[in-house]
Amino acid sequence: MMHKQSLKIVVAWSILILWTSFTAYFSWLKFYKHQGLFSQQEPTHQLRQARVNIEKLIPVFYHFIDEACSCSKFSLPHIETLMNRYTQVQHIKVESGDTRWQSLPWLSDIVASPSVAIFNSGGGLTYFGPYTDGAVCGEGLDLVDIALDKSKNDPAFQWINYVSFGCYCPWKT
Repeated sequence: MMHKQSLKIVVAWSILILWTSFTAYFSWLKFYKHQGLFSQQEPTHQLRQARVNIEKLIPVFYHFIDEACSCSKFSLPHIETLMNRYTQVQHIKVESGDTRWQSLPWLSDIVASPSVAIFNSGGGLTYFGPYTDGAVCGEGLDLVDIALDKSKNDPAFQWINYVSFGCYCPWKT
């Protein structure tokens, strides 16, 4: 009787360990395989000189999202927080493969998703890069807040951040 009970405990623990191992492995495949540098290329002159036509004389946030990217599920709540916090700006969500935005000359410089491009009220690029410097969006330093704080004191401030480490997927135009 005692031997049967011990065997059941060993089997139950073995199943639990196998289930945990498979869950961890498939989680890694789905999420952590996208961990890495935001980009290994240098930003182009075209991105550095990027401008947008500002109709309402307010800043514009372009949110670059690839719904097929597993990293996006972490960025969407953070983007929603930014939209609620920064209500005096125009928010434009650009989804991977959306052809409406192909006329933007600097779109070819978008290297990864999730990412954001922030243009000041004069139409000049203030920030381009990931939202945060954490392993997933919404964790770590809020790079959007840092860029906006610095641009308040320096209207010519520009930060093209290609060197953050986190969860990103290649951008598909």
